[in-house]
Amino acid sequence: MTSVALGLIAAASSTGAWCAAVGMEDLGIVAADELGVGLDHLVLVPRPGKRFPTVVAALLDGCDVVLAAAPRLSPGERRRLSARARERRAVLVVLGGSRAAPTIAGQPWPDGVDVHFSVTGSSFAGLGSGSGRMSSHRVDVIATRRAAAPREKHASLWFPSLSAGITGAALVAAEAAVSSAGVR
Repeated sequence: MTSVALGLIAAASSTGAWCAAVGMEDLGIVAADELGVGLDHLVLVPRPGKRFPTVVAALLDGCDVVLAAAPRLSPGERRRLSARARERRAVLVVLGGSRAAPTIAGQPWPDGVDVHFSVTGSSFAGLGSGSGRMSSHRVDVIATRRAAAPREKHASLWFPSLSAGITGAALVAAEAAVSSAGVR
């Protein structure tokens, strides 16, 4: 899922949008660069500590897209961050997984989310039977919009060799998600 999130900020930063990553201590900067993330438009706060909600709120004031590996937050904190993102016309991407999720300990993000990404499948190409080198990685994604007319978009995103960057399909899917959320 981190690759999909990096694809999203690669698409946004390539158009000059400011992006931020909060609470992502092990974010691979070299990998982000190779996927096309504009490092000159990326703010990193790897360990915000107890000030997580304050840091994210401040970043939503000045950035177009904020990736957040959220710790356990109270419903009020989640509600305030969602309201701040809407008010500032920014995109708040809460990463799921073992360390952070929009449903932390069974508590859903209040009022749902505007766009929900689900990885439905994944495969690698280039590996032989026990030998070889990975040449590409396909990730099947469903992006669901929560709006007056909910929509579902399916896409297969290809992440070729690290030197090749992210493909056009991923950029198109990411741009569609960003524009549907109303990035400035």
